[in-house]
Amino acid sequence: MKNRFVLRFTAWVFLSFCAVGLKAQDIGEVVNFDSSDGTIITGYWQQVNAGHETPTIILFHMGGASARGEYAEIAPILNAEGFNTLAVDLRGGGDRLGAPNQTMQRLGNVDIPYCDTYPDLEASLDWVKNKNLGAVIVWGSSYSATLGIQLIAKNGDDVVAALAFSPASGGPMAACRPDAFLDQLTVPLLTFRPSIEMEYGSVIEQAKLFRAKRLPYIEVKDGVHGSRMLLKSSTGVEMDTAWGRVFAFLQAIQ
Repeated sequence: MKNRFVLRFTAWVFLSFCAVGLKAQDIGEVVNFDSSDGTIITGYWQQVNAGHETPTIILFHMGGASARGEYAEIAPILNAEGFNTLAVDLRGGGDRLGAPNQTMQRLGNVDIPYCDTYPDLEASLDWVKNKNLGAVIVWGSSYSATLGIQLIAKNGDDVVAALAFSPASGGPMAACRPDAFLDQLTVPLLTFRPSIEMEYGSVIEQAKLFRAKRLPYIEVKDGVHGSRMLLKSSTGVEMDTAWGRVFAFLQAIQ
């Protein structure tokens, strides 16, 4: 993949300013597909060109959020860099970031344990695989970052890499913590954690475990929880260094 796209840093810097004004619905075509129990999952699909070698990033949101709420600014930047994106409304979501979660609205916004959301990630990967396009990359935020690690551990033949932003490590994730899956990884994983979270006991232990297994665990100065650590609109400062690490990682994927 290294030679399939050229990083255009001026493009994403420009879009990081412009994306603030984008409407949430601008992140792609609405698509629906079934999870393993028949639950209808909503996603937002943006295909940047008709080529079959274009890589796709599947974007999963944090708890209580939605695809449009978390990725209205991020998805267009990735699209400008040559990536298709599928941003998914998972169960375990809501409207906390300003846009409704269509999957949860159909379910009546009931409380769903985070670990029970995992089949939705599998269904999302299956949907992208059926498009028969290029390489697939998993991108998770908070609880979905933790579940994303499980996804790539179980589907290493179908994905090429994953990025995990603030992977949840507390009590609600006890039944699906990432620890048990790290030894099963066969593809690169890059983890980001804001500095303000590095003082938590569970995060300290997680960072030690990941680094002991030679899995990069990046501390982001001025960051906030989840994928929003990449956005000036969330942090109040330019996040060029963090974005640079993201794109360097994507560029290095073979």
